[in-house]
Amino acid sequence: MTVMDLLPTGVVWDTCYRDHETGRGHPESFERFDAVLSGIRDAVPTERLLEVPAREATLAELHLCHAQDYVQSVLEDVQMGRYTLRTGDTDICSRSFSVARRA
Repeated sequence: MTVMDLLPTGVVWDTCYRDHETGRGHPESFERFDAVLSGIRDAVPTERLLEVPAREATLAELHLCHAQDYVQSVLEDVQMGRYTLRTGDTDICSRSFSVARRA
């Protein structure tokens, strides 16, 4: 047995993740969210699973991972009601920014 066998497996999740609607047939879906969460719960013994409550990241925290201009463009794209980020690589909906801040 190693130290890793003794440490809990933490998972951050929130039901709001299901609100990032990307359209029928898109791989980012509530069905995938449910399947991943179910798989984690099946694979990790309950006593080793640490469910960590999600919280909204501050803009400063987002800027540690993403350029300020990018964060601003995502917010603007969501507010404008776009279905895809202007970068062309991510489908979004009206709740995508708020969901992402909790991811």
